[in-house]
Amino acid sequence: FLGRLARGDVVVLRSPEVDRDWLTKRVVGVGGDWLYARDGRLVRVPTEHVWVEGDNASNSNDSTHYGAVPRGTLAGTVVAKGLAPEE
Repeated sequence: FLGRLARGDVVVLRSPEVDRDWLTKRVVGVGGDWLYARDGRLVRVPTEHVWVEGDNASNSNDSTHYGAVPRGTLAGTVVAKGLAPEE
């Protein structure tokens, strides 16, 4: 179900730092891509990995901190956001 990941997809993944935590992040790069991390480093995303970043750049713990994550840590892609009645 995760066969075709594209830049811009929003994914749910297991945290690379705290195994019991789940994260929601945006895919910025896929295996083989070269990109500039938010801290200015030029990085290459390894095969079978993705580079993920949170949308809140000033307050996001993401690939800029822990590097590219294996595709195997991804649980799925986000297709919709449900709102509670009070939102």
